[in-house]
Amino acid sequence: MNPRSPNASDEDFALLGLKPGASPAQIKQAYRELAKKWHPDYFQQERPGDRRRAEERFKDITAAYRRLSRQWKAFSEKTETDVSGGSGAKRRTRATPGGSATRAGIWGSWPARFLRSTGPSGQEPPAVKTSRAIRVGIGCILLAACAAWVISRWWPMESRVLRLTDLGPPPVEAPSPPPAHPFPSRGHGAEPVPVPPFLPEAVPDTAAPAAESGPLPPESSSSREEPPPFFTLGSSREEVLRVQGPPTRIHGQTWVYNLSEVHFKEGHVSRYDNFDGSLKVHLPPSAHPPGQPPHFFSLGSSRNEVLTVQGTPTRVHGNRWYYGFSEVRFRNDHVEGYDNYFGNLYVRLLPSDPLPEGHRRESFTVGASADEVLAVQGTPTSIQGNTWFYELSSVLFREGKVQYVNNVGGNLRYVPPAENSWKEKGSG
Repeated sequence: MNPRSPNASDEDFALLGLKPGASPAQIKQAYRELAKKWHPDYFQQERPGDRRRAEERFKDITAAYRRLSRQWKAFSEKTETDVSGGSGAKRRTRATPGGSATRAGIWGSWPARFLRSTGPSGQEPPAVKTSRAIRVGIGCILLAACAAWVISRWWPMESRVLRLTDLGPPPVEAPSPPPAHPFPSRGHGAEPVPVPPFLPEAVPDTAAPAAESGPLPPESSSSREEPPPFFTLGSSREEVLRVQGPPTRIHGQTWVYNLSEVHFKEGHVSRYDNFDGSLKVHLPPSAHPPGQPPHFFSLGSSRNEVLTVQGTPTRVHGNRWYYGFSEVRFRNDHVEGYDNYFGNLYVRLLPSDPLPEGHRRESFTVGASADEVLAVQGTPTSIQGNTWFYELSSVLFREGKVQYVNNVGGNLRYVPPAENSWKEKGSG
């Protein structure tokens, strides 16, 4: 190539090991590295041919570096002239040394034209003034919208709302007498129980009759009745309202008190769920059994006997009574099954015909009776139909005899029929 050529080209970038359009910093760094490599001083001890090749190589890269430097210097001066804005200066694109053209810097494009105030004659054309006014107006609208959003998002609401104290104290009005309530109060000196506004619509069949016009006579303390301390199955809506007060909400025939519920049927309590213990519900036994009260109930026990042993259930749903997570199932008002997995029930099953003292068996097998299983395993954890559960294990009965055993929990003293010896302790 001709080292005296004043114009830079892509070959100059190639001599420095760069691609066209490299930045001045990249050009300077590449030249420094190549100059250290090909400087003639490093080839003084080499053969003459190698020294000449190093000199030529050093001259070529130096010439390429100078041409690229001059090109960048001329380009930077030209760009400064365009940005400073001579009269009638047009938008230009800068050509990088050796090839591709790129857009001018950010201050050499539309901001420079937007900031120019006058044309060649010292005055702006009308079209330029109109265009600038439109752009300024749009910019102001966008700025105001952003400011409004920031204020609504971050400025506290309290500081933007007019406080009532700024308007002065409210006018004092004479107190009006409290309205009369159709239900008696909770006791002497206590506030009367308010009637919920939705009661007439929710329960029209039990709504209180409309009071006659005219002032009500003052209620004497002797005529006041104390509300009952609890409600029970069969209580009316009025009785529940007097005991519990207004419900949190009403859903159909169900009154909700926090997490507990009372369900009505034909205006009377048919079931309830005292989940959080907020209900003042009590199921007293109709009659206590003669003699000492029992300490447990069993299969066939009556509802009254279960109430005597267990007390008021946590939840009543039809023929199922719940004590916590335990369950008692009734049929014809007598216990037919239960689930005492969580141990909340005082339930016990005893053999109907106890074995003699010296004939207690150590295991049972298929074909054993219920009394024999009880004598070996004791009271089951749960009874569901013909299946007895001992925790996770189960025993299935058919016609009063063991038919199938699933000893998954390993807690049954069960021996398969082929291995059963039915040993008896103390038998002769």
